[in-house]
Amino acid sequence: MKKLASRITVEGLDRAPHRAFLRALGVSDDDLAKPFVGVASTDGRVTPCNALLGEFAREACAGVRAAGGVAFDFASISVADSISMNHGGMRYSLVSRELIADGVEAVARGHAYDALVTFAGCDKTLPGMMMAMVRLNLPAVFVYGGWDGTLYVNEEVKHRRHNPGRAAVIAVALLIVIYTFCQVGLQGVVSPAKLQANSSSVLVYIAQSLGGGTSAKVMALALALSVIASTGVSIVIIARMLYGMAGHRVLPPVLGIVSPRYATPAVASVVVGVVFIANTVLLFHLLK
Repeated sequence: MKKLASRITVEGLDRAPHRAFLRALGVSDDDLAKPFVGVASTDGRVTPCNALLGEFAREACAGVRAAGGVAFDFASISVADSISMNHGGMRYSLVSRELIADGVEAVARGHAYDALVTFAGCDKTLPGMMMAMVRLNLPAVFVYGGWDGTLYVNEEVKHRRHNPGRAAVIAVALLIVIYTFCQVGLQGVVSPAKLQANSSSVLVYIAQSLGGGTSAKVMALALALSVIASTGVSIVIIARMLYGMAGHRVLPPVLGIVSPRYATPAVASVVVGVVFIANTVLLFHLLK
């Protein structure tokens, strides 16, 4: 069996200072013989998406100890687009990925850890942690920190003048209306008589006119997949907004009910799904 990398920090007479340093962290004689696992996160109260990662990291440390390892948790920086954009701070967003990867790599290599568990919670911290994992080439597990409705919506949901949750719902409703009118309008622009004859959608009809039946099938499949994907994402996002707003009593509390099995806002998801289905039925009715 290959020797653990961490043995270089604890074995031998000349490693007595290293062992003394580790003992100050509560590492026992038995612990010195176990694998050393780094638990890295971008924990911090600078962004809501990273605010809970410290708690998750501590749970991971407990899991490492239960599995027979010794956990060492540490945190890296995080820069969020939601705060750094539209001013000079945007110059620091992309580069933060490198800073995270550099920091995690430095700690893991400098302390000769045998394995790594990483936590991150937004679109720059995720790749930063993964970049570090690839560089280190150690046994590693990445954990996405998830979405926290209470922290994410916070006081903004209750602020009547700049309420992002309500604005998002209104924006989606407007987009649905605009999309419906555009589809109806296109039906009247692109050869209505031929469209009536073949019952195809506008884009399928155009594809068929340009490239024949095969092209039309490809277009139809692409349209179906894009609609399924975009609808699924929209339902997930909007349902969580409704859940957050219900938690702050902006919307009825029933929308805040969470499924214990799937850990998702079940009622809000069903409501949004029904709205989408109803809109689809209405759209097809209008396009007949």
